[in-house]
Amino acid sequence: MRSFYSVFPIQGAVRPELSWTHYRSLIRIDKPEARQWYQQESITQNWSARTLDRQISVLYYERLLSSQDKAAVMQEAQDNNAALANSS
Repeated sequence: MRSFYSVFPIQGAVRPELSWTHYRSLIRIDKPEARQWYQQESITQNWSARTLDRQISVLYYERLLSSQDKAAVMQEAQDNNAALANSS
């Protein structure tokens, strides 16, 4: 809980679209801009907590920033998310 409060000190920062499991994954991210991006993508793309964990583990945000072919990185992520959703 202490880690959660240190990362999300403002009560309004908690979004009802995300579960506690999402937030447990988000508080592990050190960079605030990356954390904010993953949080927003989780909401807009309706990522499950499992999908969010996968995106964090494969450094999706960092790969997207450094890629010159962002469409290919995004397509790969969508394909992997679909495969992950189908295996559930």
